[in-house]
Amino acid sequence: MSLPRRARFRFLLLKKRTTVVSYPKSGRTWLRVMLADLDIFPKYDHGATKFSKRANPSEVVQDEQILSDGQIVFLHRDPRDVVVSAYYYFKLNKSAHDLKLSDFIRNERIGFEKIVAFNAHCLRRLEGRADAICISYEDLYSQPEEVLRKCIDFLGLPFIRPREIREAVARRAFAAMQKQEQDGTLQREFGETLFPSTQNADETNALKVRSGKIGSFISELDEGDLSFCNDIMDRYQLCIRLKNSARNPRR
Repeated sequence: MSLPRRARFRFLLLKKRTTVVSYPKSGRTWLRVMLADLDIFPKYDHGATKFSKRANPSEVVQDEQILSDGQIVFLHRDPRDVVVSAYYYFKLNKSAHDLKLSDFIRNERIGFEKIVAFNAHCLRRLEGRADAICISYEDLYSQPEEVLRKCIDFLGLPFIRPREIREAVARRAFAAMQKQEQDGTLQREFGETLFPSTQNADETNALKVRSGKIGSFISELDEGDLSFCNDIMDRYQLCIRLKNSARNPRR
């Protein structure tokens, strides 16, 4: 890593008050380590959606400070995949071994509606803003080099060559990331805050780098749970907001 370049990038991002905003379990860790490999260290914020805060849907959309000013990168993921990933995190890392997926989904302080409310709120607030970009986990998964380049161009950071991006993507491929978390490499690189040690390190579902698959909710949610989730997405018009975001060439 180039320390002079890192210091220059830190100054530029601090000057622009750059923040990556996302709901937990939306792929932020993966994006974060790839950007770090490129000497890019913006601020990261889950706002009121942090699991420790246990805010309800109406409370997370009242957190105006998270989107108030500065340069914003908003990372979102299919909320049905997010809720499954969050469920396993709670079940295996929060001593909630008897927690049922159906109950978790319907819990207003940790469940599905909170995810949808937050994502819909962010998409609505960021629409038309020149100082914001929206990226999806699904695009990051299928086109990691293109999405990283899109972020870098948006952030206005020079001197990052395509070869560096390819190397960052290759080094942080999903299988490699899982191994790096299990053997402690990521904890040594990024610290206990980002990669806390866990008694369930041998249990894949307990890892921060858990599954990463797109559409894994299909095999996890029963018909009733899926209908419940889809109804909430319709009520918040999330699919419409995502389509509008995708039509914007900046997003």
